[in-house]
Amino acid sequence: MQKEYEEMKPKIYEQINDMKIDSYDKYIDKMLNKANFKYATNGEASVDSILDFSVVGPLKMGAEAVDGNNFITGEEYSDGQRVFTPGLRTVKRVS
Repeated sequence: MQKEYEEMKPKIYEQINDMKIDSYDKYIDKMLNKANFKYATNGEASVDSILDFSVVGPLKMGAEAVDGNNFITGEEYSDGQRVFTPGLRTVKRVS
């Protein structure tokens, strides 16, 4: 395992330099966002779903699409999610 790590080290340092990361916190943040890490708790996810399918759902989803972030979970939406998710959620709600 140590040998494999030593072989990977130069590549890891090269990637870090390419990403202009100068602190451990930035590295962790970049890796979490790169992996689409879902950091919503069960409670947050439940509240988010309840609000999405309530009377305020279309307003909430529209505002989130404009802002680019989920107001409850803090998740950052990709461009595709910003365009398509409100429409898909509305279709689910109606059907």
